[in-house]
Amino acid sequence: MKTKKLSQLIKDMKLDYCNSDITEENFPEQGKREKVSKIFKFDKNMISEEAIAEMDKEGYRPATIYELLEWDWDGKDWIFALGSVWQDRSGDRRVPYLSRGGSLRELHLCWFGYGWSGLCRFAAVRKSETPDSLISGVSGLLNSLEIKIGEKKYKLIEI
Repeated sequence: MKTKKLSQLIKDMKLDYCNSDITEENFPEQGKREKVSKIFKFDKNMISEEAIAEMDKEGYRPATIYELLEWDWDGKDWIFALGSVWQDRSGDRRVPYLSRGGSLRELHLCWFGYGWSGLCRFAAVRKSETPDSLISGVSGLLNSLEIKIGEKKYKLIEI
């Protein structure tokens, strides 16, 4: 399946407004995309690093802007993607979020260093093991398999 560019994802969302700084140049592709699998709402005030640490404890990472825009947003809540951070000319770090302003569907930027209220919601994806670590783990397991025939032991696979 071919992955879509940011401009196409924005177009597909049928947004009424998109911040002009949300471009492929400012938010380049960051590798393999996963599906948003959880929306976190912490019910307490916190900063971005705390929200990310809470996600990490549960085996999640913050979604990127690409993952956020591929998600089936219901258009009701403000949803932040802390996995994509852009630094503007003034040095402020910005993160994208989807919002609803009255009847308008919008994509904005907010400060990464913002103190989030307990009402904020954050898109997250389940962390997955890297293929290299999976291969290494399977290889180690296969190397340890032995079969005993009579009094002799035989290694089933040697990699």
